[in-house]
Amino acid sequence: MQIDNIVNFLNFSKITITIKSIILPIIIGSIMLFSCKTDIEQIKTITSSSEAPIISAKNIEIIYSDSAKIKVKLFATELNRFNQKEEPYTEFPKGIEILFYNDSQQIDASITANFSKYFEKTEIWEAKNDVVVINKENEKLNTEYLIWDKRKATIYTHEFVKISSKDGVFYGQGLKAKQDLSSWEILKPKGIIDVKN
Repeated sequence: MQIDNIVNFLNFSKITITIKSIILPIIIGSIMLFSCKTDIEQIKTITSSSEAPIISAKNIEIIYSDSAKIKVKLFATELNRFNQKEEPYTEFPKGIEILFYNDSQQIDASITANFSKYFEKTEIWEAKNDVVVINKENEKLNTEYLIWDKRKATIYTHEFVKISSKDGVFYGQGLKAKQDLSSWEILKPKGIIDVKN
């Protein structure tokens, strides 16, 4: 009687061990499979995201020239190019400095800003946050937002502007000007004009 009980117990134990040895790897394998699938899906989502730049670079210098003459030089600490968008653009998240050159290869004007975007299809530059334009006459434009139309060689804004020149300080809302600030118009002048003697 005791021997039969022991044999039955051993047989039951073998079955239990066999079932455990089959079920346990299936459960662990399933967990790992779903875990890997989730990670792969997350990686695909991250890498295929339209928010990821296709090119990133640091300490950039870009030169635009015509007939072997430098027309524009651009300096930036960081560049990110986004091509997955409907309208591809290049972003300069840490700011830019742009220098405009005349035919004598002298600097006519400069633009600096803490953030900028360049839209390739339209050749429009957008500058934001502490935008400063200075021309060769030492006239200075300050604003928080400015558009540079590369094709038309003009700059404009609808934001508040301040222009400091030898003739005084001018304030207003909005501005249209040549890119070298050689001629400009404040759209809605306001405030006190400080004219020097």
